[in-house]
Amino acid sequence: MSVVQLRDHRSPKGLALATALFVAACGGGSPTTSSSPAAATPPANSAVVALDASSFDATVAAGVSLVEFYHPSCSHCRAMEPVVERLATDFEGQAVVGKVNVTTDQALTNAWGVRGYPTFIVLEDGRQLDTWLGETSYERLADLIRAALAAP
Repeated sequence: MSVVQLRDHRSPKGLALATALFVAACGGGSPTTSSSPAAATPPANSAVVALDASSFDATVAAGVSLVEFYHPSCSHCRAMEPVVERLATDFEGQAVVGKVNVTTDQALTNAWGVRGYPTFIVLEDGRQLDTWLGETSYERLADLIRAALAAP
């Protein structure tokens, strides 16, 4: 990974460059296009639930859920795959761990205000409790789930 220092990120040119660098770091392209949209879809034997517009509301309606909004070509999203898999296994029966592919569910992505990838949203009974944007640790996400499970 290369590091680029911007002299003035507040100028229009600097902001455009910073935005372009961020998009390139996350795999480039728009959220509606991808060379392989199914690249990060959970495998059939996974404890992670693949969510889309038709299943989202019913899946998160009862209990605690952690939902990752991901872009298949985002390197940070790919780096989080083992963490999300482990969370799904460790919290199986206590919380739902699901993923939304932003390339195929842009309306759902927009409805939840997702602007970067990966975005993790913790919900209880369909109500948003917490949000985490970007790559993070297993411990941080597990703590968010535990807090939701312990909430009255």
